Amino acid sequence: MVIPVFTSMLPSRALHQISSSGKRRWFLVAGCVMAFLTLDGTEVSTAVPLRLSSTGASGGSSTSSATSTSQSATAATIATSQSAQTSLFAQRAQADMQTSIQALQAQQAAQAAAQAAANGQTSLNSSLPTVKDGIQYNGLDPGVAGTDPQNPTAASTAAGTAAGTTVSTYNLPSSWSGISGLTQTTSKTNPAVTVTVTQSASQAFLTWQTFNIGANTTLDFNQSAGGANVAQWIAINKVATGVAPSQVLGAINAPGQVYVVNQNGIIFGATSEVNAGALVAASLPLNDNLAGNPAAGVTGRGLLNNPDYQFLFSQVDIPAGTQGPTPIFDPNEEQGDQAPTTGVVAQAGVTQAGQGTLSVASASGQDGDVVVEAGAQLTSPASAENTGGKIALIGPNVLNAGAISTPDGQTILAAGLQVGFEAHDPNDPT
Repeated sequence: MVIPVFTSMLPSRALHQISSSGKRRWFLVAGCVMAFLTLDGTEVSTAVPLRLSSTGASGGSSTSSATSTSQSATAATIATSQSAQTSLFAQRAQADMQTSIQALQAQQAAQAAAQAAANGQTSLNSSLPTVKDGIQYNGLDPGVAGTDPQNPTAASTAAGTAAGTTVSTYNLPSSWSGISGLTQTTSKTNPAVTVTVTQSASQAFLTWQTFNIGANTTLDFNQSAGGANVAQWIAINKVATGVAPSQVLGAINAPGQVYVVNQNGIIFGATSEVNAGALVAASLPLNDNLAGNPAAGVTGRGLLNNPDYQFLFSQVDIPAGTQGPTPIFDPNEEQGDQAPTTGVVAQAGVTQAGQGTLSVASASGQDGDVVVEAGAQLTSPASAENTGGKIALIGPNVLNAGAISTPDGQTILAAGLQVGFEAHDPNDPT
């Protein structure tokens, strides 16, 4: 499905870096993204067939023979020319393809080198906290600060199905909805940790005191209850504002859709791997009028049920609309949607040489950025029906130095203070 994207800030691009500037509105139709090889602009002439006619007396045998010989010679010349041109085109196409393959291999080698260099990394910046594995503060710490405990204690522990593993079950925060289970599986023989969130409704809402994924941690969203409609199941993860950017060093797996919203920023490190039906990573406030916010008692219309064309993500006031009607959305008045004034935020940048940079600054009323570092792998695989999902990175500034793969789907990098999705008209064949 093609989903048009619209944003209120005109981005300027530098390779895969997108930053907001200016105040003009722009509209981006995000279509399917496919990998392809491009040949260079070499011109290849096409031989024009000659129109042959006899100028001698009709019926003479010598004239007929001469004309036949001339036609044969001309046809042979044309065939030789066409063969040579075809051979030249093939050689150049082969050379261009080889160059493209070498460039791709070089990129893959650079990504692998970045992953190897980051092996054992526990923090993406000296100003950021050390990321913990599993369910604990500065790792995956569920709930709301001041309401739920930091470093929650498992309600029960039992032996896992695999030898040497232990499964711990945790109580669900009252702020969560659409979730029926939270478990953590650990092993006695290796440091791997799997945190499993079991979803029981088509749209789930989760709050986190900290949302960091350690290098040894896999966050697995079990959305199997969605059955054949699992691609439409959505887990919205809202991280406490005013703490720190989310650092993803491990893995996220989900057959459906996962939204991660952290206004201090989101950073995917070199060792991160995402494999999801769809991933939306945003550092702008999520419009409660559309998405809802059960923790604040707000029932949303639906992410794409948007008759008044409000932005889905916005750090700017959105006026009320009469078509829904849809009420005003004011992030400065909504619970937890104010731009952070405490903690630290991620800041993306690009050097004059075109290299991406990540810095961390004290929050002072601005949202953080979304950064994908070299080595990171974000993937939304295609289904058996060749229908792909999407990877969308949304924030004031967006920087991608990693590998994003969305065969038969969409890759969206949207920078600005307001970003919206519009559902594709099912009657539009484009």
